[in-house]
Amino acid sequence: MKIYFLLFYFIIFHLKSDDDINYQEKLVIATINKTMKNLKNKLQIALKDGDIVSALKICSVEAQDLTILNSTEKTSIKRISLKYRNPANKPTKQEALILKSFEEKLQSGTEFKDLVFKKTTTNYKEKTYIFIKAIPVKEVCLNCHGSNVSNKVLRQIKINYPDDKAIDFNIGEIRGAFSVRHIFN
Repeated sequence: MKIYFLLFYFIIFHLKSDDDINYQEKLVIATINKTMKNLKNKLQIALKDGDIVSALKICSVEAQDLTILNSTEKTSIKRISLKYRNPANKPTKQEALILKSFEEKLQSGTEFKDLVFKKTTTNYKEKTYIFIKAIPVKEVCLNCHGSNVSNKVLRQIKINYPDDKAIDFNIGEIRGAFSVRHIFN
């Protein structure tokens, strides 16, 4: 009888834990979507007049703040990349390994939407959910991150980011990722 009780308890606890993780994941994805939408809207406004240099200036001044703006007391979000432009977007060693694994998976045929890393950790104080989601290179990205960037834009990039590594991308490659660390409520 004790075995049945323990088994029942384990199953119920496991189901509750899965529901909790699903709920936390929805919160994290909502944070990523809000961040992407804010960044996209600012970029579209800046590009409306076709002035890529002005858009680059907006991006260099506001993109980091817009990302951080969506962080909360329990959720921190950042953008990371192996070929980063802003040193604030340099990945940790673990994040770099995850980004490299995303590139390998993409090369082996994994769909972009499936380039996600999820991990739950628990210590004596808190339960933390790590969620990393790849960001694809889209056509608009090539204005500043492609291989045919105008000299005028390149000059501005070098002014803003003298150690820039974020160039020579192609559509469909991994530009970077959103990395979110979320403490369970």
